[in-house]
Amino acid sequence: MPPGVFKNDQFEPAGVNETPIKPDWKDFVALTVAAYQVVLPPLLMILAGILLVFFLMTLLFH
Repeated sequence: MPPGVFKNDQFEPAGVNETPIKPDWKDFVALTVAAYQVVLPPLLMILAGILLVFFLMTLLFH
């Protein structure tokens, strides 16, 4: 039955009687990669800032 059709004189929206979607390992990998793309750049900036401060402190107080 095409999405959003009339059945027995009542409108039935798309996806009402469809089976639920079950995620598999590819969805997990995609979500993990997406999470790393969001989290990794700020984390690397923070680590770079900490290392920069550490090296500047060692140069100043050595």
